[in-house]
Amino acid sequence: MFEKSGLKIKNFAFTLRTSILSVFIFMLVFSVLSVLWIENSYFKSSLNSTAFKLMNQASTILFNEVVENIVTSTERKIRTAAGLIRVGSLHVDNEAEVAAYTYVLNKSSVSLLIKATGWGDTKGNAAITNKQPKDVYITEIVNHTSKGITSTALYYNGSGDVIKKVVIPSSYDPRTRPWYIDARTQGRIVWTEPFLYQLSRQGIIDLKSHGVLGVAAAAPVYDKKNKFIGVFTIGISLDYLYNFISQIKISKNCNIFIVTNDGRSIVYPEVDSQQTAGLKSITSASPWITQSFNEYTKNLISQFSYTYKGKHYLASYKLLPGLFGQHYWLIGIVAPEDDFIGLLLKAHFIVIVVSLFILLVSISLVLKTVSHVIKPIKILVTEADKIKNFELKETPLVRSRIEEINLLGKAIYAMKKSLRSFRKYVPATLVRQLIERGEDAHLGGRRKKLVILFSDIESFTALSENINPNLLMKHLCHYFDVLSKIINTHRGTIDKYIGDSIMAFWGAPLPEAQPVEQAAKAALQCKQQLSILNREWRTKGKPVLFTRFGIHFGEAIIGNIGSTKRLNYTAIGDTINIASRLEGVNKYYGTQIIVSESVYQAIKDKFVLRVVDCVMLKGKTESMRIYELLAEYAEELSFDIRRYCEFFSPAFSYYQQQSWDEAIQRFQECCHIYPEDTLAPLFIKRCEYFKTHPPTADWHGIMKY
Repeated sequence: MFEKSGLKIKNFAFTLRTSILSVFIFMLVFSVLSVLWIENSYFKSSLNSTAFKLMNQASTILFNEVVENIVTSTERKIRTAAGLIRVGSLHVDNEAEVAAYTYVLNKSSVSLLIKATGWGDTKGNAAITNKQPKDVYITEIVNHTSKGITSTALYYNGSGDVIKKVVIPSSYDPRTRPWYIDARTQGRIVWTEPFLYQLSRQGIIDLKSHGVLGVAAAAPVYDKKNKFIGVFTIGISLDYLYNFISQIKISKNCNIFIVTNDGRSIVYPEVDSQQTAGLKSITSASPWITQSFNEYTKNLISQFSYTYKGKHYLASYKLLPGLFGQHYWLIGIVAPEDDFIGLLLKAHFIVIVVSLFILLVSISLVLKTVSHVIKPIKILVTEADKIKNFELKETPLVRSRIEEINLLGKAIYAMKKSLRSFRKYVPATLVRQLIERGEDAHLGGRRKKLVILFSDIESFTALSENINPNLLMKHLCHYFDVLSKIINTHRGTIDKYIGDSIMAFWGAPLPEAQPVEQAAKAALQCKQQLSILNREWRTKGKPVLFTRFGIHFGEAIIGNIGSTKRLNYTAIGDTINIASRLEGVNKYYGTQIIVSESVYQAIKDKFVLRVVDCVMLKGKTESMRIYELLAEYAEELSFDIRRYCEFFSPAFSYYQQQSWDEAIQRFQECCHIYPEDTLAPLFIKRCEYFKTHPPTADWHGIMKY
């Protein structure tokens, strides 16, 4: 019956050709039609949205340039100058000093914007430095005296040397200039209307012969008694903005410009930057540009589209902050819509033609292709790749109408299940390394610095004699599972389980940036978690497993040890023996985590530790200091560890010097600070013993274990 059912199911399976042809034609036709529908529905609006985003990005760049490089930078310099005058660091009654300051400020500026720097006081005196072509600077000092007005012009070369000095009568009075009047009247930093820089007979601003478009910022200056004493000004050339805008490219026929809100061109490509007769109106630009400005001023919409003589245009306007004289500035960007969609419309037509061609060609090719296996094969390839990386998470069995794929899927499923069992016997990181390198495991090892951790359960032998073996194994497995997860979380490698002990190490097979710190965190977390588990087990009547740890950092041999038939990836050497001995030393001091000097030096600034003793471990000829790892932060302890160490450290020194009474006195203070301490009472007993049984003269406080 089952065979017949299976036969029916097998006969029911589609042929490869039919299945692939049906699915492919349906998906391709559906995809092409969907794309064409979406493009026809949203093509224009999407392109316009993209164009407006580009315009907004360009206007933001220009906006930031004006605000940061012109407004903010210039106002900062003016405030600095006003501050120097106010506190008396710059003496305005010393015309030479003020003139020198205007020259230095102008020349030292790295910006190409500054055209002139100047000062004018309430008496009509002035000092103005003007930047000229070919790195020449002219400083004009204007003095108003009872005999009249004189002007002294100093010409500087590029090296700062005065190459010419001219003194002539003058009629220049800064108090009549707009920048002076506006700054004094408004009592704050002001910006002037755009103007054309002009040269006087001395080279300063008066005659209509130079024609550089610019603006000026000016600030009133007050003395310490808040009395108005004059105005400091900085003139800016706008040629820089013309060049800056010329470098911004959005589309072929896009126009970027700056105009005032009353329609005068500040910077516009069609208007010559070296004008001589004042600012031109926006009406002198292309008529479609003029219409965009009129549309904006009428509706005050920052981004919009409009039509001029049957042609569609996109426009964007952005308002600059602050007044320049009595007007605001606007950043305008206008471009024909065809700049953005013209070529893309052609591409759209090409896509349609190519898609139809591909559809026809693909159908003919699919008729000759048996590819119904593609989808399950891809899944199987993915599963094989996961196996390669030793990623063995259980996934559903791959099923297909094709029998061979079903067999392959079952084989991979069974292989993953077997490897999941195998992974429990060897470090996953080691196997993953071997797979990635395409290597076989072989005998051999290498020297490497490792952190070794040993754990052991107190009185486990006695415990095992008084409990049912099955219950003991379940209890121990639960214990191992908790500790192993913590060690793995902190990127440790579990070498082996030795009875009730765990041996783990950090630094192999994969390198670890902070192996000592990770081992310390793992030990502390194991201690904390076991404390919680022991309370839980005690309430359930289960045995409490008090665990001690030993940690050492040193050089060991790590690699594959065993025979050609069976290998064990492990670490051997004196470092491992020391870590094991340190774990055992805990029982003499009533401690839980003892670490070596090398571990202490690596983590003393990141964890809380205390010195335990100076010992000589079994099989060693040199003594070492050992420490107890208490916590990661001092706030986690129930006693003041800093105050405790203030007494324990000198007590330990007196103990080593055989000054028993002094040592006892300080160890007793430690007991007052930490009543539950097991260490200080142990040393008090030793001192009491040594008082009646003195050690030999060459004794230095070293205990042998």
